Amino acid sequence: MSSKIKIISGKDAPTPAGKLVTNGGRPTRNIFEAEFDPQQERPSMILLDTIAFIRNVDPVTLDPLAEAIDTDALDTLLTAQSDPDTHPIEVTFSYEGFHISIRNTGNIRIRWNE
Repeated sequence: MSSKIKIISGKDAPTPAGKLVTNGGRPTRNIFEAEFDPQQERPSMILLDTIAFIRNVDPVTLDPLAEAIDTDALDTLLTAQSDPDTHPIEVTFSYEGFHISIRNTGNIRIRWNE
């Protein structure tokens, strides 16, 4: 995956890259962020890779993202040639037990639905 994933926790130090600590299959961290290049990468694919990374599974084992959101519309909206500083776009939705916020700036923020 070409995006950068960093694990965020409210008060704990991040775990080393690729080392997720789990509690019964659920990561002990509850907020995750990833960055991608909206002009070079499909946001829907980066999102799937990120969720798979968090869950420590192969992306093909996840529920189809298209059941939660129109992936073509998501990719088109977030990769449009508009300037994210003057025309910011943020899409939020739930998927795989997470609340997801993805922006045309190339930022993804993922947190467990509580």
